[in-house]
Amino acid sequence: MKFRTFALSLLFAFTLASCAAFDPVNLGVIQFENGNYDKAASFWNGPAQEGNMYAQHNVGLLWLNGLGNTPKDTGEASHWFIRAARQGYVPSMYLLATLQFEAGYTEAAHSWAYLAARWGHHESQVLLRQKGYDVPEPDLLIAQQRELERQEAEAAERTENALIFAAALLGAAGNYYTKKSEARTEALKRKTERQQTYPSSNSRPKQQQSGYTPKPFVNSFMNNERKSVDAENTRPKSHWWTSKREQQSTGFSESTQRKSAPSPMTVDQVSATQCTYDADCAGGQICIRDLNRYKGVCAVPSRESRETLDLNPRSPFEIKRGSERACRGNTDCKIGYYCSSEINACVRKGD
Repeated sequence: MKFRTFALSLLFAFTLASCAAFDPVNLGVIQFENGNYDKAASFWNGPAQEGNMYAQHNVGLLWLNGLGNTPKDTGEASHWFIRAARQGYVPSMYLLATLQFEAGYTEAAHSWAYLAARWGHHESQVLLRQKGYDVPEPDLLIAQQRELERQEAEAAERTENALIFAAALLGAAGNYYTKKSEARTEALKRKTERQQTYPSSNSRPKQQQSGYTPKPFVNSFMNNERKSVDAENTRPKSHWWTSKREQQSTGFSESTQRKSAPSPMTVDQVSATQCTYDADCAGGQICIRDLNRYKGVCAVPSRESRETLDLNPRSPFEIKRGSERACRGNTDCKIGYYCSSEINACVRKGD
């Protein structure tokens, strides 16, 4: 009976401890199955001292059966079974109740066996019947199972809600893209209908519906009053060409008009005498000054300039900068003259 109890308890302990492959409790069980009881004890003693209820139960089994170098001692075994039972390990409750019944501690043994039976432990239920006690319902086991079922139901509900929410999101996204695709299809359909109704790219349906009629393009540079048609290619002539023909026929052009304009003032000799009027200068000289200056200089005008001058001895010959009689640079003067910035006139070189 004791050997059978020992084997079942050890198997139960191994099953609970096998959740971690490299756990010391599991490694100790492997050594125990191979007959290395002392090595198994070395794996179990450390976790048992630290409070591992599975290791405490297995160490109690070594003391209960006296395996390896561990002597047989029911008192030491009870010590380890009590520590494991207080943490809720049901096999330790059963073995502890068995030892206490044998030692005569009936009340304590009954309490441990009764508690183990409430957890649905079959051996504890049999022990209570053998001792003449009532066997309780496994209410703690049922409550635990119901709690597990409740937790599983809550987890399943959370998973289902998450799936429903994800499906709703996917459905909303699908509806959005479906509507967008339908809108694109409808727009493409309307565009195709418009192209079939107005096949020409130059047609303007909106303008035609509003009564707008495009006007023909009119070249604003065409001279409508003086259109002439060439006999060779019947191409209308532009205004500038007509004006050119008129200039050629009359012998008058813009270049002719520019040639008739007065040339810049040319001076053959400039003296150092300042003047205000022509009377301040010597004979044959005139007073030339810039319009923006009070004083001028006496100079001898060239023959070409003298012919175009309207001499007035009471006032000087004033040259306004930028006027036709003023030079802007040496290129405005003829060969042998340079442009004087003091009087804005062309002066013979060497003076």
